[in-house]
Amino acid sequence: QNEHAGEMYRILGDAYYHFGDYHKAVTSFRNYLEKENAPRRDALYMLGLSYFQTGVFSKAAETLGEVTTENDALTQNAYLHMGLAYLHLAEQSTHGIRTGCRFERKSED
Repeated sequence: QNEHAGEMYRILGDAYYHFGDYHKAVTSFRNYLEKENAPRRDALYMLGLSYFQTGVFSKAAETLGEVTTENDALTQNAYLHMGLAYLHLAEQSTHGIRTGCRFERKSED
């Protein structure tokens, strides 16, 4: 195995992220994490935002939480997007409950 494979996946993920190809960015960053014991915070941040952009809000919040180890702008942005991800999850949950209630009411008629 190439000792630089992890770094190559990180660079590839970074490129996909900046080109807006978030699905490919997720794949590349996940490959990077498999090969890297101490991943870079900026890579975790871009992975978290890529999950967010692809609608995988639970993974976005989880991954962005790993970025919040320093008191800096990256942490502030991670917290912002974690909050937005949790709001999306709450909306999805509420929508599911409302949809289920409508279905139950219709089936009672």
